[in-house]
Amino acid sequence: MHGPTTTMCNLQISEQQALLFLQRFPVLSSSLHWNYHPLSNRVDVAFRHTGVTDRRWIAWAINPTSGGMIGSQAIVSFQRTDGSLAVYTSPITSYGTRLEQGNLSFPVSDLSATNQNNEMIIYASLELHGNISTVNHLWQAGPMSENTPMMHSVGPSSPNVKSMGSLDFLSGRVKAIRSSSTTLKNVHGILNTVSWGIPMPIGTVIARYLKRFESADPLWFYWHVSCQLLAYFFFCVVYLDLGLGFILAQGLLVWNTAVTTSSASSSSVLQQHSLTLTLSPHHKTISSSLCISISKLPSGVPKMRSNILLTITLAIVLARALPKNMVEAQNCGCAANLCCSQYGYCGTGNAYCGTGCKQGPCSSSLTPTTPSGSGSVADIVTPGFFNGIINQAPASCAGKSFYTRNAFLGAVNSYPQFGKLGSAEASKREIAAFFAHITHETGHFCYKEEINGASRNYCNASYNEYPCVPGKKYYGRGPLQLSWNYNYGPAGKSNNFDGLRDPDIVARDAVVSFKTALWFLMGSVRPVVSQGFGATIRAINSIECNGGKPDLVQARVNYYRDYCSQLGVSTENNLYC
Repeated sequence: MHGPTTTMCNLQISEQQALLFLQRFPVLSSSLHWNYHPLSNRVDVAFRHTGVTDRRWIAWAINPTSGGMIGSQAIVSFQRTDGSLAVYTSPITSYGTRLEQGNLSFPVSDLSATNQNNEMIIYASLELHGNISTVNHLWQAGPMSENTPMMHSVGPSSPNVKSMGSLDFLSGRVKAIRSSSTTLKNVHGILNTVSWGIPMPIGTVIARYLKRFESADPLWFYWHVSCQLLAYFFFCVVYLDLGLGFILAQGLLVWNTAVTTSSASSSSVLQQHSLTLTLSPHHKTISSSLCISISKLPSGVPKMRSNILLTITLAIVLARALPKNMVEAQNCGCAANLCCSQYGYCGTGNAYCGTGCKQGPCSSSLTPTTPSGSGSVADIVTPGFFNGIINQAPASCAGKSFYTRNAFLGAVNSYPQFGKLGSAEASKREIAAFFAHITHETGHFCYKEEINGASRNYCNASYNEYPCVPGKKYYGRGPLQLSWNYNYGPAGKSNNFDGLRDPDIVARDAVVSFKTALWFLMGSVRPVVSQGFGATIRAINSIECNGGKPDLVQARVNYYRDYCSQLGVSTENNLYC
């Protein structure tokens, strides 16, 4: 891929003004035109996005504090459902942003946008602080849901994760920000070259030829050994680098995709697609993950022949050293006499068959354990508590005979960290928040599917990793109304069901249904739960916040207060969003 280039190119924006500099970005069919005025430190920009064949949002941002997403100061535009153009500024304060409108850290004027001939352009004048002409910048494009910007693609090979760099407005010099994975690959290749290409052959030549000369004895031997040891040193470093590659490839570093939902009785279901990075506690048994087939490696992992040979060698050595009761499997599908652990590995013993065991001869019951002093989830969510919610649903409700306490506890076994926040009070508040949201979403467990959901289209074809299956519908189902193909796919992958080919299982299997709700909660809500209940509302359905739907926010807060009272804990501050 060619790097970005800067050229002189007139873009006429009025009779009085033309933008002279042009930078073509390497991804997302975008470019930037600008003029820089050093005396006033003002820059006039036009962000250009071509090839527009559907309704989408576009954004260009400057990050004055770092090279990442958080702290970026963005200008955003999209076409509303009525055909008009929205153009505004948006400060990026979190990875879960909905590109909400707000003031930037520097003045912006002359903000406008156009959308014609399959091309969108945002115009603006920025008054930068200080005498700094070089900035970190980002550019993005993503899908729309009604008049709400949705999360862009976040796959490792997606162009959306490569759309950043630095830019010098004064000189026009640009620089792409290299990802850490690219750096690791380069280091890996250099170490391979150094270890096998330099000291190893030199040591061989010394042993082959210098030992013939008596005057070189015994120096030739010491030189030979030194070269070989140096090669082996680099070889060991390469092994460590290879091990890191397998941690990334095998999912011990897990990209968790989360989904937000709205009420089943609502006319539309708002979804949020966010990303978090978590380290699996199972990393202590990393060696078992090395015995995999090359065909299982993700598309982004290089398959150089030298790496494959090293992989096979290392896998054989480690596999022979492993106990026989440890199986080189991940995400289960274990033999009949083996247990599938809470982290998706096969084996025997308490680590596999105890708490959180998913399949096989599990020794744990439906009651997961929690830290000392906080009680188990089953002790907190008593039959009286659960039935007190579901009994408020009319007898005719489909969900009344579907959702059960046993199904909930069965799902909790797959998410043993649910309801464990270090203290009994925090743990109970998380449980109260969970039930407050699903009470609101399902009408006291009345609904298991979105009302009129089958008539709506929840297929986003831009997510190639999770393609829609013809004839399947991805409307809201379950306690938190799982929606969209890009959520059914990863939710199914995390919970051992095919969410793309069989989305109906979420409304057919109560345990799976609760698992999808916990999958979203632990991936998207748990990171913000310490900020108060209001933050969890925003994570689930941000369209209700900032005065959007105050009656729905109040309903959620009322449920939360009620359940906290029943569980014997006080509510914290920041209940509203």
